[in-house]
Order: sequence, then C-alpha cells, then structure tokens
Amino acid sequence: MIIMGVHYLPFNFLYGMRIFMPLGLALAVCGVVIAFYAPGSFSLGGWIGGCILFVFAWIGRIAVRAETRR
Repeated sequence: MIIMGVHYLPFNFLYGMRIFMPLGLALAVCGVVIAFYAPGSFSLGGWIGGCILFVFAWIGRIAVRAETRR
C-alpha cells in the first residue's frame, strides 16, 4: 500500500487533478499504520486499500462529472 500510495502522488502534478494527493497520502499512511500495528495481517491491507480506492473512485467520478457540466 505504501508503494502504491507514493505511486499516485506524482499524478497530482501530471494530470492536474488534486484528488490524487489525498488518495496517495491515504494509501501510504494506512500502509504505514498497518505495517506498525498489524504486521501479521496480510489481507487487512488489501481490504482497506480496496475500500480507499473505491471511495476515491466515486469522489473522482463526482469531480469529473461536475467539471464536464461547466
């Protein structure tokens, strides 16, 4: 999750969409928290990462739809 989160951070500047900064930070921070507090749980990172991506997909969809309406 940490690597995937850091992977999303440059997209903020490449695509000009500010939604990628909180997405990358949320994934990286949750990855670090899971690594420190639940290192034995492999599937927990997958579930939390999937939920974060799902939530941000809907937020991004709403942002794009609002932008195309203008």
